Amino acid sequence: MDGIVKGENSLQEIIDAAVMLDIENIDKIVKREIESGMKPLNIIVALGQAMEIVGDKFERGEYFLYDLIMAGETMKKAMKTVEPYLKGEEMKSKGKVVLGTIEGDLHDIGKNIIKSLLTVSGIEVIDLGLDVTPKKFARTANLEKASVIGVSALLSISIPKLKEVVEAVEEEGLKGRVKIIAGGAAVRPYDTETYGVDAAVNSAVEGMRIIKAWLEEH
Repeated sequence: MDGIVKGENSLQEIIDAAVMLDIENIDKIVKREIESGMKPLNIIVALGQAMEIVGDKFERGEYFLYDLIMAGETMKKAMKTVEPYLKGEEMKSKGKVVLGTIEGDLHDIGKNIIKSLLTVSGIEVIDLGLDVTPKKFARTANLEKASVIGVSALLSISIPKLKEVVEAVEEEGLKGRVKIIAGGAAVRPYDTETYGVDAAVNSAVEGMRIIKAWLEEH
């Protein structure tokens, strides 16, 4: 019984450190718990729970964009500590997402935030980086057998490219098999009708939840 309680308390400490954005100590806490016998997969689950809490705080106005960025960096540091211990452990992916910033746009803050959110949720992310052409999004989704394409766009001049992403997906024969979500400061809800994407959001947290819901349907 003491072992169970200790394990629960230790997981809670990891969750608390992640939620409090303790980037200075998160790696030390994670390493200590792994060396004490905690399973790496349990730590990843705990980090996923922490990101849900961070997302809730953001939506309630308790956390802001800076906090989301810090949360992403804190999670990355924790994941980097866990990864060497994952060898030999079976970690089932909850789905695959192709992610990138659209052609003509060189901003990656939003993309990196949602990448962290998805990764700690057990979702495999193929990050294409910046200035990604519509055809590359579609071709990669086809080759990787991904279920979702996530397009990040900060500049309003890059938004019309969303229609080209939709067209490229159709040309690859993926219509109905791959969903497209657009996110970023320049994105508007009506872009779903204007350009044919399946969802358009301004919040990385909302985007994560939509993607998770889509993948659960598969």
